Amino acid sequence: MRITIAVVCVIAAGCERDTEEAFSEAPPVPLSIRYAAATELASNGTNGDYFSIVEDDALFIVADTLTATAGSDPSRQAAEYMLPALRACSVVLLLPPLVCAVKLTETQLADRKIGTVALAAAKVRDSDVSVVTRGNVDVVRVRAGRGEAIASSGRDLVTIHGHVDDTIALVNHDLFATVGVAGIARAFATPAPDKEGLERGVEAIMAEAMRAPDHGPFTIVVIELVHKPRFATP
Repeated sequence: MRITIAVVCVIAAGCERDTEEAFSEAPPVPLSIRYAAATELASNGTNGDYFSIVEDDALFIVADTLTATAGSDPSRQAAEYMLPALRACSVVLLLPPLVCAVKLTETQLADRKIGTVALAAAKVRDSDVSVVTRGNVDVVRVRAGRGEAIASSGRDLVTIHGHVDDTIALVNHDLFATVGVAGIARAFATPAPDKEGLERGVEAIMAEAMRAPDHGPFTIVVIELVHKPRFATP
């Protein structure tokens, strides 16, 4: 069963940002975001993925179970651990909060002997999208119809200075391996005119992937940066 959601929310200007690597030198611009997400079962009826969207914190997560102990659901539990971990890490500023939250989540999974996950987390502040990846959950940015794979491996944190109409996709490895950067770029080559348009892009990429024989589970979270509504309240 597929779950798809799309919402517009305003990200207020003036937030603090943790930046290790920039993909553009554009100054911060207050933007809004649209987002949509979906997950599909593997052809054998299983799905070890989990996505989470926390609107109030502009936090987006895709987790993929790698190993699990009996009766546990590591991807779901990892996603649930991330928000309290992020809030705790925002107080203790020894590491960038998103990096700290991922490390703390990994520690909790290990300490409780739940299992292991691959994970991608994205946090939006102003026009910045901070990304942390662990394992084989992939992140792709689409700008002006061109796709680019982004990973934080070896750098802990990547911060994308976004432009209006940028699309950031968090995808599990099965989906990435099936459609690739090119397929994601095709689905989101044209900025969506509204939330329904973004949903159609998600549906299109899922439909393409589901045509593959003997496929794994597919999960995607898509974030689109759009102009802040003129009369929006910060």
